[in-house]
Amino acid sequence: MLRGPPRACQGAAEHYRKVLAAPATRNPDLPSRDLTRTPIVEVTGKHVLTDGQREVHAYVIDNNPHVEGMLIGFVPDARLGFVTDIWSPGAPLPDKLNPGMAALVAGVKKAGISPARFAGGHGSVADYAPLAALEGK
Repeated sequence: MLRGPPRACQGAAEHYRKVLAAPATRNPDLPSRDLTRTPIVEVTGKHVLTDGQREVHAYVIDNNPHVEGMLIGFVPDARLGFVTDIWSPGAPLPDKLNPGMAALVAGVKKAGISPARFAGGHGSVADYAPLAALEGK
């Protein structure tokens, strides 16, 4: 299992420090924990996590339509990417890329990665090629 501190885009650590310092109120059955000393790694372009057997890469992508400082994940040996919010893998594709999807396609190109599929924080799993094929339409 890959472990380590939370990852954030460069300049986003202060936001996560505030989140980790806030009281946990969503589930009153859980005991409170002090998370204020949790280390945070700011990612400037790419960050690699490993457990000694498998690597997971995190890439910053330019995505001003949705949020600044977005990361996508990629597991190179599985050719599996992870995205949330800007594409919901498994949902029907539009006729042309919306701004979020275009940001993902541009981010994949910029990172120089070749995902076969993407898993989504929203949605399920889908092949990446049909999404990439919409570029320029």
